[in-house]
Amino acid sequence: MRAILQEAANDPALAPRIEAWLTGSRKLLFEPITTTLILAGIVVVLSTSVKIEYENKDGKKHLKVSVDKKATPASLIKKVLSFAKPGGK
Repeated sequence: MRAILQEAANDPALAPRIEAWLTGSRKLLFEPITTTLILAGIVVVLSTSVKIEYENKDGKKHLKVSVDKKATPASLIKKVLSFAKPGGK
């Protein structure tokens, strides 16, 4: 990534844009709904177990995939949703 940015900075057409991007003062924006959805997605991924089995039996190939999603504890849901509130609490 660094090499790509260095090459782009050497391009006369892109150099001013990159310079403005790096020196500009932009506030970091966290939209509450987007943040909540991303955190919920992380919780789902981390609490999901995927098991893949492959078997070659009598010349036939069998692939078995099982997905197990355990219930997310209420305390964790409250913590995730607290990030969406103004002030984080």
